[in-house]
Amino acid sequence: MGVRQIGGIYLIAVSLVVVVYFIINSFFVANDTFDVQAVWNVLDVLMVIALPIGLTLSFMDKAEERRQHAMGLSDPRKYIAVNGTFYGIVVVTILFLYNWFNLLAHGPDAFTGDATYWTLWAVIDTLLPITLAIAGVRQLRGSSYWTPPR
Repeated sequence: MGVRQIGGIYLIAVSLVVVVYFIINSFFVANDTFDVQAVWNVLDVLMVIALPIGLTLSFMDKAEERRQHAMGLSDPRKYIAVNGTFYGIVVVTILFLYNWFNLLAHGPDAFTGDATYWTLWAVIDTLLPITLAIAGVRQLRGSSYWTPPR
């Protein structure tokens, strides 16, 4: 198992944990004995680690697609998939870092009642697992993804 496959497994694992917690999160918000924000703080760190991994691996896929294109072996579907994944992760990374730095600078209590801030987190927590899972699955597929069409 290579570095790309290990990175892919990490991306998929983080994606699954984030999406499952995002879905069940609302059941814990009303519970005063469970600190929802503490779990999100841990997940934020896992996401901060996953984003550069996803960016790096998807950029490597993008570079491979460029090489395939130069050799005349490119497929438009692969081009769209690779570029869509890479730029999707770029967008999610920008949104995540913007919101996360706000959270670190001001704390979660500063945004109580700010629907825009929490809606942006909902968008991030929806798009991040999708884009990272796509990148992770692509890494697990390995070189079979790059075989030219027959």
